[in-house]
Amino acid sequence: MRSIFRKIPSEIKYILVLFTVTRIILTFSGVYSRHVFKNIYDTWYEWNYSKYAVLDIWSAWDSGWYLDIAENGYSPILQSDLPKRTCCGQSNIVFLPLYPMTIKILGLIINDYHSAGIVLSNFYLLLSALILHKIVKDEFGKKTGEVAVLLFFTFPTSFILSSIFSESLILLLLLLCIYFARQEKWAMASIFGFFATFTKITGLLVLPILIWEYLLKNRFQMKKDFVYFLLIPLGLIIFMLFTYVKFGNFWAYFNVRRYAWNIVPENSIEVLVGFLNSGNSALKFISYYAITSLVLMVAILFSNLPRIYKNFTLLFTVFPLISGREVVIGYPRVSVIIFPIVIFLASVITTKRSARFLTSLIIIFFTLQLLFISQFSIGLLFI
Repeated sequence: MRSIFRKIPSEIKYILVLFTVTRIILTFSGVYSRHVFKNIYDTWYEWNYSKYAVLDIWSAWDSGWYLDIAENGYSPILQSDLPKRTCCGQSNIVFLPLYPMTIKILGLIINDYHSAGIVLSNFYLLLSALILHKIVKDEFGKKTGEVAVLLFFTFPTSFILSSIFSESLILLLLLLCIYFARQEKWAMASIFGFFATFTKITGLLVLPILIWEYLLKNRFQMKKDFVYFLLIPLGLIIFMLFTYVKFGNFWAYFNVRRYAWNIVPENSIEVLVGFLNSGNSALKFISYYAITSLVLMVAILFSNLPRIYKNFTLLFTVFPLISGREVVIGYPRVSVIIFPIVIFLASVITTKRSARFLTSLIIIFFTLQLLFISQFSIGLLFI
């Protein structure tokens, strides 16, 4: 057994240790918070998908929609009690299919959709950490790669990547997309871009990023391999064709987003200022979180990071903030896929060789993460 362990590459052992330690501490925090805030949990929490608290804490809010799709398929009308606190004719058509499809497959094998979702999310999380480490190690060195992964696991909202949400899967696909784009392997980058848009609509944002990178690499000449980029929007188009065949409505996805979920473009400044003036502490927190992300975005744009990471940060920071109030409310969750943030912070730390800054940042990050999961596990943190 020891000989097998010795043969495991050091970066994999490093990632497994970080994963294990952080998940154990987060699980304890989530379970313990249900005892500390028992009155709130008993009167407010509705997402009881598992009788085991160590598993149940990893699913709330949109988790129910993914489980609904995995168990019952798509429907323009809500037909199960898995999603909680629904309103306004909401349906599961607004969630793209790749993530719940994988839950469906594993759920049928192990006869437990909820456990399947948790297993898959953590599997995607581990693969994401491995790809992130390789990207950073290849471009910035081993030390920066290790720091980036450390920041990745302690990032304030990275517990979402272990929960039943599609962020872990799309993060993995986006990392692979950027990884192959950096190697100018446009076919592979586009294939993973296709799967990203089959997971979340934000996957479409890699299309302009890759096209711009391609044009600059090829001095604005479009060669035969440019056609691969047509694969990327096909993920969404295939789902739209599915809704046309099944429900007779090609635009069902966008109609449900707009009229049932109220996801429409809005002035992000007005939304954030409105949150600050709302008197609601949760909305104020979201506003401060978004503003902090914008500050980090500006810092990254003026940093020495490669152009592709700057463009990624710009689009994936701004797009959710202009997508309307309902999307901004979930900004702490959707922003967890902006991986250049940890690359930027890791490069700053290793360049300045500041162990004190790293320690302080880890303490702040992980303390916030423990606070967030303690609120998420009792249903108070809506993300």
